[in-house]
Amino acid sequence: MLLAKFVCGIRPPRLQPLALLKPGYSNPGFGMSSVRELSSPIASPPPTKRAKLDVHVTEESTDVRHIVEAPTETQRDEHKAKKPKKSRVKRQNIEPYSHEDVLWHDVKTILGSEVVEAATAQNKDWESPLPFGTELELTASELTSTGDSISIHSSPAGPWAVVVPFVLPGEKIRTKIYRSSRLHSFGDLLEVVEANNTMRDSSLIRCKYFGKCAGCQHQMIPYATQLLLKEDIVRKAFENFSGK
Repeated sequence: MLLAKFVCGIRPPRLQPLALLKPGYSNPGFGMSSVRELSSPIASPPPTKRAKLDVHVTEESTDVRHIVEAPTETQRDEHKAKKPKKSRVKRQNIEPYSHEDVLWHDVKTILGSEVVEAATAQNKDWESPLPFGTELELTASELTSTGDSISIHSSPAGPWAVVVPFVLPGEKIRTKIYRSSRLHSFGDLLEVVEANNTMRDSSLIRCKYFGKCAGCQHQMIPYATQLLLKEDIVRKAFENFSGK
């Protein structure tokens, strides 16, 4: 009984908070020294800075990275020799009995077989003498089976056919080239300089879109004359595609 009272009367030493401890500080009321005083490590000196080197760059100094050696004549010749040659564009064959095939027969007829064979042998059948956008005056020779006019343009390289819509045989016109094909080009009608009054009757035109769209381009032709033109188209179709 006496031993139990003695043990209960013993008080443990009070510990002071770590936040209140300071180096070298001791409080007799708490019975222990500062934790920082017992466990503070030896402070190491700060790292020394490197001495800054004074580098003076003169205008005569040259950055080697920007030096580009000029190619020699031999290297330039080798570079030219390695250049691939431009291959000629492979053109597709005309589909038999198509619109292009029908027109091609008319082109061959108006130019003549000798002109076509000579241009083909010299590889000039695709070299148009009329660049894109060329404006020129022509006289229509006849109508094709597709309903357009076809004219012959004389050039130093040889005859060249030009196809223009809304034009009648014998009319003198101004046209502008917009596309070329084999031995012929296509043009837009700019003006009818001299009209064929025998075939053209503008009073027959009823459509306000005539001359702008691709259809009904024979509205200015009397119906009886249209029948004669259709008869001629059928005749040429038998000549070109009957196999005889």
